[in-house]
Amino acid sequence: MVKCRCKQRLGGVSDHQIHPTKSYTLSVPEGS
Repeated sequence: MVKCRCKQRLGGVSDHQIHPTKSYTLSVPEGS
């Protein structure tokens, strides 16, 4: 799985699933 900074801030993989895509791009570069 891709490491998401938002997952660390929110504190859970479940949060990774509910957070908006915009937050996801904060950690991973677009296109990856």
